[in-house]
Amino acid sequence: MIAACADDRILAESDYDDINMSTPQTWDITKTIAEVKQLTLETTWSGKLEERGVVCRLKENWERFCEGNHTPPSRQHKVNRKIS
Repeated sequence: MIAACADDRILAESDYDDINMSTPQTWDITKTIAEVKQLTLETTWSGKLEERGVVCRLKENWERFCEGNHTPPSRQHKVNRKIS
């Protein structure tokens, strides 16, 4: 599912209600997204556009989502599902 998701729409989250579990689980899924999407995994923040990795992209996606400025999914990313 990660590979099929558009880079500008993917977000990372954890459903744990304990911050001690939520943080490492969110970091693990962030590492998985970086691996699947073949993005760099920032461990420091440079702010340089040409060095954008998974953390920067997730931040941008989250901000766009919160503002309501996310674009509708393109048809090429739409999955046809048969409902039984």
